[in-house]
Amino acid sequence: MGVITCKDCKKQFSTDAKVCPDCGAEKPRKTSIFTLFIAIFFGIPIIMAIARASSQPSAPEIDMAAKGQQEAQDRAERIEVRHLIAETKAAMRNPDSFRLERALAMSNKTVCLSFRAQNGFGGMNIGAAVFPADRSKGKIKGMDGFGRLFKRECEKRVPEKDVTDLVD
Repeated sequence: MGVITCKDCKKQFSTDAKVCPDCGAEKPRKTSIFTLFIAIFFGIPIIMAIARASSQPSAPEIDMAAKGQQEAQDRAERIEVRHLIAETKAAMRNPDSFRLERALAMSNKTVCLSFRAQNGFGGMNIGAAVFPADRSKGKIKGMDGFGRLFKRECEKRVPEKDVTDLVD
């Protein structure tokens, strides 16, 4: 025979009694080993799943992060295309006459430009420029090696993106 403490009145009574003799509160039941096993077996995986789910970003957070990355990439691309246009424009006889027709970004990071600019006689000519991934090797129509570079980098590739609208 053992002695337990009543959870309600805090007085001690025998483990043989079904209720506390002072206040009538029921004796606390012991949890069986089987019940503990089931609680552990199912409880731990549930707690782990909840913890894992709360640590992962939600779908809107992922969308916002992806949107932010895309905006940063577009901004960098816009700056680069503007720089290439400025470089092309600076090589013209009359830079003020330069009008961009189209700017295409290829899958291999080449940028192909088509434009109109004034020639030495005051007429407007159609021109082109190619800037491969290695920007230092860019060429404008009329330069040595332009034709080969244009065919290899612009004519024989499918544009990944039209970036004309990225430039004001």
